[in-house]
Amino acid sequence: MQWQILGLTLTKMGIDQIIFAAITHDSAQKPDTRKHMLSRALPVSLIFAVLVVLVFGPWAGAACFASLLFDTKAVLILAELNAREKYTDVMIANMLNYPLFFALVFGLQLWTPVSLPLVFLVFVFTSFARWAWLSIAIRHETPLPERQFEGTVLSGLPPLLNLLLFRVDQVLLGTTAIMTLVATVGNDFVRQILFVDRYPEIVSGGLTALTGLLLPRLYLHYPFTIQELIASSAKRWWLIAVYVLIMVLPLALYALLWRGAPLSPILLAAGAVSAILILPTNALTYSMIRQGYLRGLVRNLTIAVLTGLIVIAAGYAFRVPFGVVVAVPLQLLVFVVTTLVMSWRAGRQAGA
Repeated sequence: MQWQILGLTLTKMGIDQIIFAAITHDSAQKPDTRKHMLSRALPVSLIFAVLVVLVFGPWAGAACFASLLFDTKAVLILAELNAREKYTDVMIANMLNYPLFFALVFGLQLWTPVSLPLVFLVFVFTSFARWAWLSIAIRHETPLPERQFEGTVLSGLPPLLNLLLFRVDQVLLGTTAIMTLVATVGNDFVRQILFVDRYPEIVSGGLTALTGLLLPRLYLHYPFTIQELIASSAKRWWLIAVYVLIMVLPLALYALLWRGAPLSPILLAAGAVSAILILPTNALTYSMIRQGYLRGLVRNLTIAVLTGLIVIAAGYAFRVPFGVVVAVPLQLLVFVVTTLVMSWRAGRQAGA
């Protein structure tokens, strides 16, 4: 599934974010993604599927190819539905993906032995079911003028960098060198990192469900001044305080689920900071995409990710494993600060 998620990041090339920004800016348009599906998603899916065949075999490759095509189109439709605040349709579509997949697999186990090819077949079926439902749900009651959306290298870079922005620690924990370094803290410290990392992912999932409601209301028009932002934030200090509490307090309850050596305070603090910075990061990303500042966004994401990688590399060089722990919250903080203080005009690409 992790490979399929990576493949989906490559095939959609970031135009789901561009569609969402465009529709929230002007809902009187209908996205046309047929050219993207034929000239971008199809060949990328095929190339990625060949790689999966070489690593996992033909059944996995065939399932990956079919599911990538269904899921790419589904994600692009979901972006439009989220922008139009069609939350019931979005919720049903999400239930038809992983929840239906796991329900079918567990249900089939009660009836017959489940082979790996059958699991792949069920996975493709659930991708098809979600796409079919969304294709019906997206039908417009009144005709709208079409606007073509097609991914480019520039539009595809932010999702890949965003993946590293939020998960660089998990990616590098898959390497022997970083895994060995982190294990010097304790036998179960790697498990502790993965356990705490799960909390920001849960928060991110919850915020994603509210994307259409939150991000357009947190839209930040450029240019702006820091003084204006500080003044505006001061008037809403109580709202910010409530938000911080909502992000942090559940972490204390979540930590009670841990079974093992006591969780490191640094690890818990890193998880709390990451959770707090998810919404500002997403809001700033949305604002830059909506105004077409893709090059500026790529620049800021690159600076943030490089900062985290430098900290991890320095920690490895000096045998300090906590560089891996602080990398993600540091990257998020660097991205937010960089986006607020640097010019967004690093070249402009048409967005919304």
